[in-house]
Amino acid sequence: MISGSPSRPDWFDDDPAQAEVYEGFLDEMNGSWVWLWRDVGETLGHSIGQYSALLTPERVGAGVSDPGWDVHHGDGAPGFARYSDRGTWTTVYERFPLEGAEVLVYDRIWHGVRPSDVELAEEFRLLFNLWEDRATRTYYDFDGSGSPIKVAVITDEGVRVLCSYVRRYQAAKQMYLALYLDSTRWSDDLPGDDHAWDEVDPEAVLSYYRHSDPLEGRPFSRLFGKRLFPPPPMEASGVWPFERNKNYQEFVIGTTDVGEEITFASNPAELANYFGANPGNPHYLTPVYFRREVLNKYYADSDRFSVEDGYLRCAGLWGLRIDNDQAGHVMVFLGDLGRDIPEAEARYWRSFNIPPPEEGPSKTLIRRAFGAQFADPQSVDLRFPRIYRQTNEAWESAFGKPLFKPLHADDRHVLSKLHVPLTDGAAEFDEQVLYLAKLLVDSINEEALTDRIGKGPSGEKGLGKLERFLTDLGVSDARTLLGPFANVQGLRSRGAAHRKGSTFDVTVAIGELGRQKGFEELLRAASSTLETLREVAQRHAASQ
Repeated sequence: MISGSPSRPDWFDDDPAQAEVYEGFLDEMNGSWVWLWRDVGETLGHSIGQYSALLTPERVGAGVSDPGWDVHHGDGAPGFARYSDRGTWTTVYERFPLEGAEVLVYDRIWHGVRPSDVELAEEFRLLFNLWEDRATRTYYDFDGSGSPIKVAVITDEGVRVLCSYVRRYQAAKQMYLALYLDSTRWSDDLPGDDHAWDEVDPEAVLSYYRHSDPLEGRPFSRLFGKRLFPPPPMEASGVWPFERNKNYQEFVIGTTDVGEEITFASNPAELANYFGANPGNPHYLTPVYFRREVLNKYYADSDRFSVEDGYLRCAGLWGLRIDNDQAGHVMVFLGDLGRDIPEAEARYWRSFNIPPPEEGPSKTLIRRAFGAQFADPQSVDLRFPRIYRQTNEAWESAFGKPLFKPLHADDRHVLSKLHVPLTDGAAEFDEQVLYLAKLLVDSINEEALTDRIGKGPSGEKGLGKLERFLTDLGVSDARTLLGPFANVQGLRSRGAAHRKGSTFDVTVAIGELGRQKGFEELLRAASSTLETLREVAQRHAASQ
C-alpha cells in the first residue's frame, strides 16, 4: 500500500474529512517535516491524535497485523520493574521499560499541579547536539559555519521534526520508525449504515469503521493504525565516524595563453607538497585570488565571523588564513580552501574567484609565509585596531583614564567591522563613517577630561575638551592635530547620520579621491593622529 500506489478506500466519498486525514498520514515522511506527536482536540466533532516510537527489528519481526498502537501517551518513562521466578521476586531499574520500543516524545504530566507538557527525547537532542530556543520552543542544529538549521518545533498542536533528522536517528539506532494515527469524527453528515475497512501490508496497518453511536445518537467514524519505516544504513546517520564525504570545490589557479581558465580541486590529498606527494599536480600553496567583496558576508555578521589581519575566523568552528593586505584582492592558498572551510563556504568563495592578478600576494604574506618573519600589515584598516588600543592604553597609563571609553556591549562589533569600503558605493561608505565616528568622537572620555581641566564653555563637546586638554599639555596647534577627527564628525553629521541636503558635498572631507580611497586616506590621517596622541601620553608619563 505505502510503497506502491495505494488503492482508494471504499469509504472515501462517504467521509471526505477522514479521507483528508488518511491522505495526510500517507504523506508523512514524504516531505520535509513529520508529526511525532499531535493532538487536535475535538473541533467541530473531529479529534485527531498522532504519536510515534522506535521499534526494534525483533519487535517488528514478531508481526504488525494489529492496528492498535504499540505505545501510548505517558509510556516510556524510566522506573522499576519486578519479575517473579518461581516465587522469587527481582526488582530492576529500567531506563526504557517498553519491550522493544522507545518513544520519541515524552508526555510530562503533573496532574493539575502544573500544566502538562511534552518533551523531545533527550537522546535525540544529545545525538545531534541540538540547541533550544526556549522562548519559541524550537530546536536547532548548526552547519559548519554556525548557520542555524531548524530541526524541531513544539507548539500547542504538537511536535514536528525535520524528517532527515528522524531518519538519521533511525540509522544510528538501527530501529524502525512507527507513526501512529487515531482520528475520530462525529457528524450527522455520515451515512447511518455500519461500515468496516482494513488494509495490512509490511509497511502499514490501517483500520476504518463507521456506525451510529448509541450514546450520542449520531453516526461516527474512526480511522486508526500505524505506518512502519525501516532504518536506513547506519552510515546515513552522518555522525562520527560516518560523516558525509566532503565535495571539494575547483578554483581558478591560472589562465592559458588564450585566456581560458585553469582550475583544480582544492582537495589537499590530491595536491603536491614539499614532501613529494602528487608530483605534477598544483602545490598545496598555490595562490587563489578573490574579489575583496568576498569579505562582505563576514563583516556583516560580526557575531559569528571575525576578519582579522591575515585570518578569517568563524566563532570556534573554523579559521582560514587569508592574505587581505593587498588593496585589489584577497588571496588564499588552494590547500587551505579545501582543508579549513566547510563545503558551503567553499562554494561561496568560488563565486568571487578571479584569475591571478598582476599584483600577486602582498609583501606581508610573502614575509610571513615564506620568510618566517614577523611583519606588520600595510593596509591601514588592519593596523587601525592595534593603533587605537595602544593609544588608549598609553593614555590610561599616563593619565589614569583611557582616552576613549569602552564600547557598549551592543557596539562591541564596531572595531572589528571597521574597514576600507570594499566598493565605492555610498551605503558602505556611510556605514564606515558611522563606525569611525563612534570610535573617535562619540567615545571620547569627556568626564575624565573634565576632571583634569575643569568645565569649559557652555555646549563644549568632546573634541573641544580634548583640544583644550592638549593645549594645556603644551601641544602646539591641537586643533590641526585633531582635524581628521573633526572631518569624521563632519561627514557623520552632514551625511551618514542624517538626510543629505542639497548642499552636501562629500569631497569637502575626502577630496576627489572617491569614497573608497577617500575613506582610506581619512582612516590613515586618523591613525596618524592616534599615533601622535599616543606619543603625547608617553612623553607625559616619562616626565612624571
